[in-house]
Amino acid sequence: MISKLKSELSNYSMFTLVKKSYTRMFKMIDLFVIRLLRILPIKNFYIILESQGDYTDNVRTFYDYLLSVQATKKYKIIWIVHNPEQYKYHKNVEFVSRYGGRVHLKFDYYTAVSKFLIFSHPYWLTNWRNKQIVVDTTHSVAQLKAAPVVTKKVKRFDYFLSCSPYCSQIKEQSLHTDLSSALVMGMPRIDLLYQHKECLPMLIDNYKGEKIILSMETFKQTKYWSDSAHKDSYAINVIQSQAELKKLDKILGKNNYKILVKIHHLQSLSFLNRVTLSNIVYLTDDDLARHDIQVNQLVENADILLTDYSSVFYEFLLLDRPIGFLIGDMNEYARGFIMEHPLDEMPGEKIRNYEELLTFIDRSNSTPDEYSKQRSVVCNKVFTYKDNKNCERFFNWIQQQNKGIEE
Repeated sequence: MISKLKSELSNYSMFTLVKKSYTRMFKMIDLFVIRLLRILPIKNFYIILESQGDYTDNVRTFYDYLLSVQATKKYKIIWIVHNPEQYKYHKNVEFVSRYGGRVHLKFDYYTAVSKFLIFSHPYWLTNWRNKQIVVDTTHSVAQLKAAPVVTKKVKRFDYFLSCSPYCSQIKEQSLHTDLSSALVMGMPRIDLLYQHKECLPMLIDNYKGEKIILSMETFKQTKYWSDSAHKDSYAINVIQSQAELKKLDKILGKNNYKILVKIHHLQSLSFLNRVTLSNIVYLTDDDLARHDIQVNQLVENADILLTDYSSVFYEFLLLDRPIGFLIGDMNEYARGFIMEHPLDEMPGEKIRNYEELLTFIDRSNSTPDEYSKQRSVVCNKVFTYKDNKNCERFFNWIQQQNKGIEE
C-alpha cells in the first residue's frame, strides 16, 4: 500500500515537472514570436486589458466604461483571460489567452502591435516597443503593508494610476518606481462607489434589509508564501473559536445585522474553517462572479467595514461610514508596514480582541460616530478627486496620446 502510494506520488511529481517544463518552453516561444512580430506597425487604436483574477478590478470597470461610451467604434479592445470562450461577444472586442501548454499566436500578435497595454498587475511583460504605452492601474489606492524587498529595479510599466500626490509617494516605494510615472487621475473602480447595484439579495438567502457589516481582511497565507504566523481560521482575526463565532452570530441576529466575510482572492482557503450560520456569510471571488458583482459594488452596499491592514478602507472613506480595524494579529504580521506609525493612518476603532469586537458592534447601533473628522482628514489626503469621473479622466488621457493620429 505504502509503496503504491509512493509510486503514485512519484508519477504525479514527474507529470507536474514535465507540465511545468512544457509551459515554460511555450512561454519562451511566445516571447520569441512577439519579438519577431515587432517588425509590424503599431496599431494606435488597439488597447490590451488584463487583470489578476480575470475580467475584474480596475481594468474591468474601465472596460465597462469603454463600452458605455461606445469607444469600440474607434478602438479595438483585447482582453487577456484564462478562458476566452466564456465571455460575452461585443463588436471590436476580442478575448485571448496566454495560458496553458501551447503557443498563443493571437496573443503574440496583439502584444506586439497594440499601442496601449493596461494591466492591474504587470509582471510578465518586461520589454516593449518605444511607441507602446504600458499602464499599471494598480490594485490598491495606497497601502499600510510594507513593500516587497527588491535587489534590482525592473521596469514593469510606463505609468501608474494614482489617486493623489500622497498616494504617488506611497506607490513610489511599493512599486519601486519614480514619481514622474504617476498619473494622478484616480482609479477606475472608484466610480462604482458612486453607483448602486442591489447586490445583497443575490448574496444573502432571504435577505430582509438587515444592516450590513462587510469584513475584508488582507491575505495572510497564500499557496506560495505566508505574511503572518497567525492562522486566521475564521477570516476575522480576533475570533479564535467556533463557539465565539456562533455567539457573534446570535448577537448579530438580535441587533438586525449581517456580516459578509469577503475572503481575499490570494488567501489560501486551506487555512479557513468556514461555518454555515444565519447571520455570517462567507464570500469568495467565485460567489461574486456568479452574480457579476465587482468588489466595490459590494463595498458600496456595506453600512460598516471591518478590516485589518487591507487597503480597502481607503476607498470606504469616500462613503464616510464607520470602520473597525481588526488588529488582533498585528504583532504577528511578519510583512510589516510601509510607514512608521500605521495606527495613525487608520481612522476607526482599533479592535484587539473578541470582546472589543462585540463592543464595537453594539456601539455602532447606539453611539455617535466619533471618527468622522479623522476619516475626513485621511480622505482629503488620499483623494484629489472625489467623484465618478475616474474612468472618464483616464480615457481622455488615452485619447490625448493619439491626438492628431488618424485610424
